[in-house]
Amino acid sequence: MSELVPQPPEDNARPLSFAQNRLWFLNQLQPESAAYHALDAVRLHGLLNVRALVKSLNHIMSRHDVLRTRFVERDGEVLQVVTANADWPVSCLDWSELPNDQRNSEIRRFADQEQHTGFSLESGSLINATVIRLGPEDHVLFLRIHHIVADGWSIGILRQELELCYESLSAGRQPDLPALPCQYADFAAWQRSWLTGPRLAGHLEYWRQRLRNLPPLNLMTDRPVSVVRSDRGGSAVREIPLTLFKTITSLSRQTRTTPFMVLLAAFQILLARYSGQTDFAVGTPIANRGRKEWEGLMGFFVNSLVMRAELRGDPGFIQYVEQVRDLALEAYSHQDLPFEMLVQELAPERDLGRNPLFQVTFGLHNLPSVSWQMSSLKTVPVDFEITTSRFDLELNLWQHADGLRLVAFFSKDLFEHETAARILQHYERLLQGIAATPDRRLSELSMLTDTQRRNVLSKWNLLPARTPVTSCLHQLFQQQAAR
Repeated sequence: MSELVPQPPEDNARPLSFAQNRLWFLNQLQPESAAYHALDAVRLHGLLNVRALVKSLNHIMSRHDVLRTRFVERDGEVLQVVTANADWPVSCLDWSELPNDQRNSEIRRFADQEQHTGFSLESGSLINATVIRLGPEDHVLFLRIHHIVADGWSIGILRQELELCYESLSAGRQPDLPALPCQYADFAAWQRSWLTGPRLAGHLEYWRQRLRNLPPLNLMTDRPVSVVRSDRGGSAVREIPLTLFKTITSLSRQTRTTPFMVLLAAFQILLARYSGQTDFAVGTPIANRGRKEWEGLMGFFVNSLVMRAELRGDPGFIQYVEQVRDLALEAYSHQDLPFEMLVQELAPERDLGRNPLFQVTFGLHNLPSVSWQMSSLKTVPVDFEITTSRFDLELNLWQHADGLRLVAFFSKDLFEHETAARILQHYERLLQGIAATPDRRLSELSMLTDTQRRNVLSKWNLLPARTPVTSCLHQLFQQQAAR
């Protein structure tokens, strides 16, 4: 790789990264959308030093240029411009007069409101903080950020640096954080200069061949697919026990794959059942921080890989997961191509009702996340429902000490909550079947629970027939269609 050389600080107008460019385009297309707003919240018990908290946020903002960035168009080119000096916008609310039984509902209401509060990429701040006072030693901190300046990894950095800065400033010391080797804008400039010539051509050729004639995934949905989709979303949660996850992990070792590959293969089987298709794609996120200089930077680094599923011929599961492994390894070797360049190269038909190339995503989060910590305060994460969606369906798996937590984010324009919960139930049932008999053919793996199977085979078939003998079959069909 070529050297990443930080640019002079006075040159504050710089090109966007490819990922930023796509978010800017989506914002121009649907400026009211909240799909790429990130919200984080924590409850703080103890004597909160609000002044030290605000100074900590401002210190972090001064460290990371990307948090002081706005996006402007000049002569047909979009540039990111860093503001020299800026404070992190902080609002303080006092809810201490609210009755205790109303506070949790008000916090949930506020979380929903914050998710849908807009940003101005051209002139406004792309970060915001709100401190809500519930009592002398009870506060809630909300942090709202646009994804164009921060990804999930960045949220972990923010939590970690906020803890270090707050503890130092509360004690009257200046924060002692290591100097950053570069800034996000340096990464964006490097990315554009590095990904050129034969290197770019090789990546593009692989993905052109791999995704040739890729059909869209057409899931069974509760509502028809509309031409223009809103960002209304919901979530469903299910816990996978540790014993089952350990069996899946053991199977991955036996097949020389990874747990991610086994879990992805099972999810592709599930989607094939829900769509009736044997050829489609699933998107999966990757951190895209392959160099040490980028590990401590805030910014929008994350990239998306297109995992094509081909389930023709009804193979055994072991054979299929080995196929998934081979294709995943190929995709990883070509992960440096930004998804945005791939979309531009393949030029799929524009459709505001669909994400290009894939409509469903899958992610396994098996790295330890940076949890909220404040040594002088007790921190409790605030649970709130994600009420926005970027895709038809997102399945995210979080590995923890007791097993796997499944969270399905879904578009409310397409699915009811009960449907998303049933998808998770069917996914767990598939994993149980795979764990018990991994050598079975894909068609032999059941996703129905015992109760669902009894309903399909017995209960629903015991209804008395009331077919008039005077009607022909086509007349019965017409009558039912009219009803």
